[in-house]
Amino acid sequence: SQDLVALSPESGRRRTPDVELVAAARLGDPFAFAELVQRYGPSVFAVALSRLRGDRDTAEELTQEAFLRAYMALAQLAR
Repeated sequence: SQDLVALSPESGRRRTPDVELVAAARLGDPFAFAELVQRYGPSVFAVALSRLRGDRDTAEELTQEAFLRAYMALAQLAR
């Protein structure tokens, strides 16, 4: 079977799979974690904003807290 490769819609380049970004972030690559934040930050913020009924400041703080906790928990993820 042929593997499918996701392409970045912006550039047409190969989009690094999340699992590879997490593995790289676990090894200390700050750019890999930044890519995950860029991919999922808007969605996390949107959920927080919806739950907080439009309180943008608190939604932003919670989004940052969620990613901080995710970063701190990287070492606990199974390989």
